Amino acid sequence: DDPFWAACVALDMPVAVHVRLISVNSPPPPPTGKQGGDIPGLSTTGMLDMPRVIAEAIFSGVFDRFPRLRFACTEAGAGWLPYLLEQMDDRYWRNRHWTKCELALLPSEYFYRNWRITFMLDQYAVRNRHACGVGNLMWSTDYPHHGTDWPYSRKSVKEMCHAVPADEQQRILALNAAELYRIGAHADA
Repeated sequence: DDPFWAACVALDMPVAVHVRLISVNSPPPPPTGKQGGDIPGLSTTGMLDMPRVIAEAIFSGVFDRFPRLRFACTEAGAGWLPYLLEQMDDRYWRNRHWTKCELALLPSEYFYRNWRITFMLDQYAVRNRHACGVGNLMWSTDYPHHGTDWPYSRKSVKEMCHAVPADEQQRILALNAAELYRIGAHADA
């Protein structure tokens, strides 16, 4: 995998990890009955699949080997993120010696440095934006898929972000994505 990561760094290309990417270590999803169809899966996929993917990437040591490697976790929401970061740091400190896991930074520090995460409707992420990292959050629309708020996207954002200072709104709603994907003024940065 290292040649791939090296190419991503050389090209300054972030790796987008889409929701429902299941880790090889994930248990198979439980069968769903006829009632509700895939609503249980659609309701939980971001907070069940992505934490494992994020943790495996961080604990693999890839960010020590490639400090400039960037990942974007897409469509997974972020309200669950502060808990994951806390638990990864705790489990690392408690278990690093017997697992022979040696990282240069705390797991949460790798997340803040190397990851961005998108959300659509996620009031918990917005309220806990400082624990998630204001510079790590990116609002997304998911247009034209079923998760979109279109044509009410502006109303949804206004309701979610009404108590968020303008500079933080700008970062979460536009600047973080522009910087990550080098859009507009950030194209040559």
